[in-house]
Amino acid sequence: MQEDNPGPSMSGPHCNEHPTEVAKFLCQTCSDIVCRNCVVREGHRNHKYLSIQNASAKKRQAIQDSLSNTKQKLSGLCGSIFWVAEMKKQVEMRASEAEREIDYLIDQNIEALERKRAQLKRDVAVLGDKKARQLQNQKESLTLALEEIRSGVEYTEQALGQISDVELITMKNQFSGLPDFNDVALQWEPCRTNNFGIEIDKSLAVDVIVDKMAHVSDKDINQGEISMFSACLEEKVERCLLRDVNRGPTLSSWQWMVRQEQTKLEETR
Repeated sequence: MQEDNPGPSMSGPHCNEHPTEVAKFLCQTCSDIVCRNCVVREGHRNHKYLSIQNASAKKRQAIQDSLSNTKQKLSGLCGSIFWVAEMKKQVEMRASEAEREIDYLIDQNIEALERKRAQLKRDVAVLGDKKARQLQNQKESLTLALEEIRSGVEYTEQALGQISDVELITMKNQFSGLPDFNDVALQWEPCRTNNFGIEIDKSLAVDVIVDKMAHVSDKDINQGEISMFSACLEEKVERCLLRDVNRGPTLSSWQWMVRQEQTKLEETR
């Protein structure tokens, strides 16, 4: 049996077994409040016991330790709430920034498409003008030939109506008013056609390019990194509380700790 000095006699709860005796001990074996007679003479003789004062101090210290640990966890929870709120703000800011990046990307590609539109139109205009000039030259050549042939036809018709048979026979080899078409170098068909257009490389179709041009990528930290961050944050909180127990961490100190840990985590990724 362990003997424990109960200290000076004082008034207190009475023993259930001995109503005239003050209960001064806690039987650790039975968890009962007992008096000296129970400990020395009766059923609690070989049990372990403590004085109520020492048992109370021990229990109070255990509760105080648990309370301190709970307060630290509570402080850590406050830090986590701030961290989550801060991360929410950063997510919203990043979403707005990403939208501006998307607008810039699309605007840049729209400008590139507009430049391509202008280039293709210039190329079409140059080619169309070239073909039109060549056809105009051909038209002018054919028109000139037409006038010459019509003039020859009119001369020939007039001559046939004025000369005699004898003159016609004698001038047969010298009559040259009507041209021989076999001797006229004319291109009867159009020298150029409207057979031109835009050739499209279907492998570079805009919808295919756009689908592969960009996509949203989530590079979020994984659960392991979150756990590591939380552990580091909790350790920082505990050190902060031990360093300044009375005042406790301020919001600015929370912000500093969270941002320090976020910076370290970003550097390791």
